[in-house]
Amino acid sequence: MKNVVTSLDFERILCATGPYEGEILRPSDGKHPHKIAWIQCVGSRQVNEGGNNYCSAVCCAYSQKQVILAKDHDADLKATIFHNDVRAYGKDFERFHQRAERLSDVRFIRSYVTVGREIESSKNVTIRYSTLDDGVKEEEFDMVVLSVGLNPPKDVEMLAQKIGIELSDQKFCKNNPYNPIETSRKGVFVSGAFQGPLDIPESVVTASGAGALCGQLLSYRRHRLERERVYPPEKDVSKEELKIGVVVCYCGANIGRVVNIPEVIEYAATLPNVSWAGENLFACSTENAKQISDAIVEKGLNRVVLAACTPRTHEPLFRDTCREAGLNQYFFEFANIREHCSWVHSREKEAATAKAKEIVRMSVARAAHLEPLQEFQLPVDHTGLVVGGGVAGMTAALNMAEQGFEVYLIEKDDDLGGMRAGSTIPWRDWTCSPT
Repeated sequence: MKNVVTSLDFERILCATGPYEGEILRPSDGKHPHKIAWIQCVGSRQVNEGGNNYCSAVCCAYSQKQVILAKDHDADLKATIFHNDVRAYGKDFERFHQRAERLSDVRFIRSYVTVGREIESSKNVTIRYSTLDDGVKEEEFDMVVLSVGLNPPKDVEMLAQKIGIELSDQKFCKNNPYNPIETSRKGVFVSGAFQGPLDIPESVVTASGAGALCGQLLSYRRHRLERERVYPPEKDVSKEELKIGVVVCYCGANIGRVVNIPEVIEYAATLPNVSWAGENLFACSTENAKQISDAIVEKGLNRVVLAACTPRTHEPLFRDTCREAGLNQYFFEFANIREHCSWVHSREKEAATAKAKEIVRMSVARAAHLEPLQEFQLPVDHTGLVVGGGVAGMTAALNMAEQGFEVYLIEKDDDLGGMRAGSTIPWRDWTCSPT
């Protein structure tokens, strides 16, 4: 059935670099669907013999995200989520679920379902589901999204055999129940969804944990493999005429579907001291950052303004891009037109574009007054401070100590252990001394 797609297919449909450049269109005829159904637990929580009886952990949240984004594209869209039950157990996931639930024309229906038939004339799809009051019903949808679960890789047994680790019954990595990052083989660690189905935040946490355990094993090599990064000589632009370059980023669909980027670029090119204005689809990618660096050199720019997303995470990257071009990194100015424009004014495209122009104008004006600054190094005290002597705090303190660092562990109570203190639940044996 052409209009039955997987959740990964729908993710590509939503993507600015996808088959429809971020527009939500049906595969059968390229028309906008006005009524979409999501079916949960496809390939997860199966009761048939040999099926995946586990919950895939991510499907409830990502389908709600897809509903929110789809409604953002079309406020009149009618969305239905068929589920066994909603599992929103992560941090703030319940709030996210409530946000989706409060949207107009969004229904959550608890029922097992059957995909019925494809209607020949329209290519619409019917779904049969049960209700408490009206028995079994059949309903027609323009498009159906299957929320597929997570499986281990197909070649996982060969991988496990090569590395010498054991697998669980479900073919995920068998790990230490007291430390899920440790596998059955010493020195081999596991993170992310190979532990079992995990979402992105949990995967990041486990990756950090794996890195910490690797740091323990490799502590004897610390400071022996360092290499200083070499930048081209910094150009003296103090006597040059101001030449400001403006780069406006689409940020995929995050900015581009709300703010009229070509209009902002055209406006930026008219501002005082701007000698060049251009666009980027994803400025933070390695390839596009290199394009910015090349533009600085080719066009002789001595100030750079980037209109993009959050400076909180990306500003160091673009300061580094300036250094790669031989320009002092403090000749860079960030204009945040994602959080300040496209995200907060997603339904006011003209107003968001006008505001983006104003932010760019202010950033260009500020860039004209930037002065070169030089950084200097400060000595770092190689000790660690861990606040909280619960299980997490003790684990962090022990890991850092075993990496060779001096650690101070602070706990407000008289005893260590936190919520585990005095608990009858078995845990590791901890050996703690005043030092």
